[in-house]
Amino acid sequence: MKRADASIRPASACAPRPNSSGGAGAVRFCAHSRYHAGDAFLSRIQWARRIQSSIDFLEDFIAPPQEAPAVAPRPRFPREPRQPRPIARASLLQALVEKTARVSPTSLESYLQCGFQYFGRQTLKLQTHPPRPDQRLDFMLQGNIVHEVLARWWVEGGDIATVFDEAFARSIEEHRIPAAYHTERLRNAMLDDLLAFAADTQWPRGQFRSRTEERIRYALADGTEIRGKIDRLDEAADGRAFVFDYKYSNAQNTRRSWTTSGCCKRRCI
Repeated sequence: MKRADASIRPASACAPRPNSSGGAGAVRFCAHSRYHAGDAFLSRIQWARRIQSSIDFLEDFIAPPQEAPAVAPRPRFPREPRQPRPIARASLLQALVEKTARVSPTSLESYLQCGFQYFGRQTLKLQTHPPRPDQRLDFMLQGNIVHEVLARWWVEGGDIATVFDEAFARSIEEHRIPAAYHTERLRNAMLDDLLAFAADTQWPRGQFRSRTEERIRYALADGTEIRGKIDRLDEAADGRAFVFDYKYSNAQNTRRSWTTSGCCKRRCI
């Protein structure tokens, strides 16, 4: 397309062109130019009119707005949800009674959160897929290492860093955890937390007789009992007993909180 000539007119000579919505047009063509299209010469306004007519023609094909359809189509023959069937076989009921005769506080907490979760973990013994080697040093394994170090160090004494190095090296070898930056970073964080715990002299350690990893059994009705393990039990000369439960939190630092109930205290790290 070649430009032939152009003529300039005053703005008052250019009438506003209606837009597609029927209102006054927002565009004014004040410079009239003619373009060569084949053997015909079309002015700029004529080209604009042709373009506008094409737009008006395409707007006739725009579908009216409508609500989006559902993601999943409604089934033609809906089915009623199946109701769970109770276990009626006597042998299965007896097996469940034997499996649940001895429970731990952790399993009771799992049951309160979700009954099916408790059934899958404690009764069916279901397990998730094993973690990748670089993800095996999770918070559960870190907590186990910390519990082992505190149990040994509180009774035997000595340098807590040496006890930690032995326990950490044994766990790394047992779980096949690779030596990498992430492993070393977690190791340093755990050691810093243990050193901070050992440096805390708030508790009068020499005034008590301590026992660690103490097994407990609490009988309930109908032949059921709760079994657990106390992290540390401190006994005073006057007969008072202090129960300590270690908790290794998700934070980078060791968190300490004290809660008192009667003559028992719990200390969480």
